[in-house]
Amino acid sequence: VKTFTADGMNRNTSLVADPKSKRVFVAGRAPGILYVFNEDGELVTKMSIIDVNDDMHFDPIMKRLYISGSQGLNVIHQDTADTYTVMADIPTNGGKTSTYVPSVHQLYAIHPKTSTDGSGLLVFRVNN
Repeated sequence: VKTFTADGMNRNTSLVADPKSKRVFVAGRAPGILYVFNEDGELVTKMSIIDVNDDMHFDPIMKRLYISGSQGLNVIHQDTADTYTVMADIPTNGGKTSTYVPSVHQLYAIHPKTSTDGSGLLVFRVNN
């Protein structure tokens, strides 16, 4: 059993592991920060992401993280085990809850009803 921690971790909600690169991804909510740990529990990368995130998914084939939160969807590419690049910041109309289905290359996010829009399901097709 190991403890993974870093200065500034606050209100973490999402945790995903990549067994191939032996990395553990943790998303903090306030502020939105992605923490990447190696298998020894050492912090190897820290970067800003959306605040108030609810879900995070890792696609090992595309080497992408999908992080959904109140300000939208971050798509982050795993360049190497320790380096990451933000590919896209996509609005989700407040949709924080999401799921990624790799077999159909689609990510689904649910957004709530607002004063200007009804609730809905957003479907994102993942491309190479």
